[in-house]
Amino acid sequence: MKQRTKLMIPGPVDVWDETLEALGRPVVSNFTEDWAPIQTETIDLLKKIFQTQNDLFILTSAGSGAVEMGVASIFSRGEKVAAVSNGPFALRSIEILRAYDCDVVEIENGWGCGADLDQVEAALKQHPDVAGLVVVANETGTGVRNPVKELAALAHAQDIPILVDAISGMGGYDLPVDKWELDVLCTSSNKALETPPGLGFISVSERAWDTVDAKQADGGRGWYYNLANWKKYR
Repeated sequence: MKQRTKLMIPGPVDVWDETLEALGRPVVSNFTEDWAPIQTETIDLLKKIFQTQNDLFILTSAGSGAVEMGVASIFSRGEKVAAVSNGPFALRSIEILRAYDCDVVEIENGWGCGADLDQVEAALKQHPDVAGLVVVANETGTGVRNPVKELAALAHAQDIPILVDAISGMGGYDLPVDKWELDVLCTSSNKALETPPGLGFISVSERAWDTVDAKQADGGRGWYYNLANWKKYR
């Protein structure tokens, strides 16, 4: 194998030789019986990392594609959505929300500071009509972890789902999806999971599915990034 540069960045990261060698195997058609066991095993292994029994999907996209899928599937155009804003990737989530014409309630903290729970709770009470809460678990650029468990509890106290961008968090520290009742959690292959770039992963709770199903009649959700289609064709 050729000499390679040592990557000292959050992602993409160095990949094990065994993983790189596996990429050299012949391509398998996803329409044959050879494919299903591979996908099933991979999803089962990912569920162990996510600590979930929820549905989980593998996308050919960046992690931001998984976040966009969550936004496109559980929020409707014009809906008010609360978002914690304390770093560059929080701003990306907000940009995605606005791309889908969501009315964003931006809960601003300074960069380098974790979400202020009292501030978030006050914002949710001030806007009782918000349809959900969006938060980045770990801000890659600043290294700040947001209190995801407590934020999920605040969202559920208002009977709304939480969408978590865990792109640089999942696999790096404990984010138990089922225990903390994280409705939609998104991550990618090329950071703490230590595999090559190009895949996004998204887990979906029953609460989130209820929201997805209820909003299909609204239309305007596209095809590829519509979770309802992934559920239909899985």
